[in-house]
Amino acid sequence: MSAHPSEPQAVSAGPRFGGWPTVGLSALVLCGVVVAQLAGAVLFSLFTDFSVADLFRAEGGLGVADGTDILMALYWLGAVTGIVLMARMAGRCGESLAVYVDLRPVRHLALLPWTLALAAYFTLFVVLPEMAMADRGTGWGLHAGGTFLFFVTAVTIAPLFEELLFRGFIFTGLAKSRVGMAGAIILTTAMWTTVHQHFTVAWFDELYGLAVLFGAGVIFALARVRTGSLTTSIALHAIWNATLLLVDVMLLKRL
Repeated sequence: MSAHPSEPQAVSAGPRFGGWPTVGLSALVLCGVVVAQLAGAVLFSLFTDFSVADLFRAEGGLGVADGTDILMALYWLGAVTGIVLMARMAGRCGESLAVYVDLRPVRHLALLPWTLALAAYFTLFVVLPEMAMADRGTGWGLHAGGTFLFFVTAVTIAPLFEELLFRGFIFTGLAKSRVGMAGAIILTTAMWTTVHQHFTVAWFDELYGLAVLFGAGVIFALARVRTGSLTTSIALHAIWNATLLLVDVMLLKRL
């Protein structure tokens, strides 16, 4: 029996991997992502004068725009690889990846209050502090060269892949385990925050930046649970990235 539209299920019933199997399979997904990116970097290095180490160095021999586009291309490669691997794993449970992670349509009215809540949170903890810190040359580091491919990546494949992995595949397994829904929200948000620690560019702002990202992640997770759809968190994530990038550019004028 399907849930009533006003009371969506946070995690759909059906065959799902348990907590520990989910952790192990997620580790395999991440390994696959890294291997794919390294393989792509090696192939690129074969046709250029730069080594694989140059591609991942903060200040390598590549020009800013060229270097950013290469890293974004590698991100796409890794993300697509990760999505394919998760789809294969979901298939082991006899379901598509979309069904496994509750990637279903969501009503606009259901998305609206979460968008407003995110906007209020963003204004209070990002816009106002950035206005205060603009003269110090700090920020979130999302500009990263300011290429068109970077912006497209930040608002498309990045939210899709990260939500499918953290608040989709991993969340589904943890929510069905002993940690429960609350534990799944906290753990997946902590994981997601950890992989974004490089977006705080000044050491004295790093802890604050991580705290703000953690709060945003909690909002994404709560929206995913309350609406019963991963589509909500993907949309909020895309809005967050796009707005954060635009604010970083407008306030700091780094492009």
